[in-house]
Amino acid sequence: MVDFRKAVQEKQIKNGYCSLPQSSYATVKGKRINCVTNQATEVDLPYLIILEDHQAILKFLNGVTGAEAYYINEKLFAICEKQTEAKSLCAGTPQRWDRLTIPIKSLEKILLDYKYFHR
Repeated sequence: MVDFRKAVQEKQIKNGYCSLPQSSYATVKGKRINCVTNQATEVDLPYLIILEDHQAILKFLNGVTGAEAYYINEKLFAICEKQTEAKSLCAGTPQRWDRLTIPIKSLEKILLDYKYFHR
């Protein structure tokens, strides 16, 4: 797994600048549930918040499919209000794709931090 904080620091030292602001990425704990054994393992999930066409996107790196990304909008905030336990980043497919979840409290913190830094 790539240590993004270290990679950004190395690029800053080498080039004198970095194209990724440090507030744009971090790591959160999640659970990966094996599609065969149903055994849950705690994993570190690095994520980026990127802007594309003036729209903020929360993209989880090293996910199950690599496509775990969500627009940061009122719908995502509403999910946090409705769910109490965990948000499924990947629902999984038996015998094929693992499930991947993140605690709702962690998702709320990501969204509130984003809202604070980008008001």
